[in-house]
Amino acid sequence: MERLKAFTNIIIASGVILYLLVIGKNVILPFIMALIIWYLVISIAGLLEHYKMPYPVALTFSILICVFIVYSIILIVNSNINELIREIPKYQGKLQSILIQFSNRFDINLAAQIKEFMSSINLTGIFSDTALVLTNIVGKIGVISIYVLFLLLEYRNFDHKLQRMITSKIKYNKIRAVIQQIAVDVNLYLKIKTIISLAVGITSYIILKIVGVDFAEFWGLLFILLNYIPIIGSFIAVMFPVLVTAVQFQSLSVFIVVLSLLYGAQFITGSILEPRMMGKSLNLSPLVIFFSLAFWGSVWGIMGAFICVPITAIMNIILSKFKSTRPISIALSAKGEIE
Repeated sequence: MERLKAFTNIIIASGVILYLLVIGKNVILPFIMALIIWYLVISIAGLLEHYKMPYPVALTFSILICVFIVYSIILIVNSNINELIREIPKYQGKLQSILIQFSNRFDINLAAQIKEFMSSINLTGIFSDTALVLTNIVGKIGVISIYVLFLLLEYRNFDHKLQRMITSKIKYNKIRAVIQQIAVDVNLYLKIKTIISLAVGITSYIILKIVGVDFAEFWGLLFILLNYIPIIGSFIAVMFPVLVTAVQFQSLSVFIVVLSLLYGAQFITGSILEPRMMGKSLNLSPLVIFFSLAFWGSVWGIMGAFICVPITAIMNIILSKFKSTRPISIALSAKGEIE
């Protein structure tokens, strides 16, 4: 009876939390974006401090670097997205003609089906939604900046407040150890993911620029950003520039070369370098990562897809520290082993 009651309470609590996450999306997501920027600021500041730079100077330089990064991303997207949206109908029409010609070459009459299929794909809507997301982010930049400011002010006092809140030294050390493990694992994940994303983005940009594919800068940035989305991000990133290549050059040899080089870069970085660099840091099952991608993506959209892995890793670390929830942590882990 007690187990049934506890299970019922967990279900009810989970339902309430999910409801709050959905209805509080407009408040929570700017705060999460602020957390990401704050984390980037303190990471860069910590790196500069390591080279004997005073903290106030390191923090100032770190903020300026982050402002430059955010401004550059917005500038690249804004300068390419509107032109891309205007060109999409032309690309879509050319792609339809190519597919019809290809089917006719093999005496397969699929013209009607191809036209129906192409009309069902709303690429203009996809990129228009991307532009809308960017506009919403820019519109909330003031709120995000305020969150970042307060997080920076609170950062240095957090440990002192934690000591004052938890009088028991044993409990304080346990909680501090959990926080440190979360910080180390998330920091390692973000650091490696950023290195891998930059490597594949820059490599893909060079490939596309040499070949002469339109909007190479935009696709390079897309590779960097979408590489943070597990499993499907790299596939989506490759799909768009490859389709543009096929339509732009209308050459099978160029299409195959670009496709092979882009997927080769993704395979080397994602399947060889990243697993070796990441090791066992996150300790999450691939199935759990896929489920978390689907869950957080459905709750918070594209932002949920970006942060699904760190959130799930943090939850797994916390679950592993309590005897009653350790079986759940073992189920979420890669090989059933937890610290």
